[in-house]
Amino acid sequence: MALIKCSECGKEISDRAWACPHCGAPVNGSTATAPSAAAVTKSVRVERAGFKWEAIGFVLILVAIFTGIIVGADADFFAFASLLGFIGLVVFMIGRFID
Repeated sequence: MALIKCSECGKEISDRAWACPHCGAPVNGSTATAPSAAAVTKSVRVERAGFKWEAIGFVLILVAIFTGIIVGADADFFAFASLLGFIGLVVFMIGRFID
């Protein structure tokens, strides 16, 4: 692999490149083939495995917040809301760390 100068920007690039990585100018006489339009425009949807856990944890946290607001000063329900919020936080964090 040899380095050549780009005809547009003058920076050194590989002679096997089909375009300059700095300015995007096509390289004349390149032995490399350009990727097809389908390969460039193809989009891939990536979904993390922990998304469902995050959603469940988020819903539990919201329920805990609304329960705490609605119930107010009642100590038993406030303890339940606090426990529910903590469990929701743990479930949410588990979802964040699942790949």
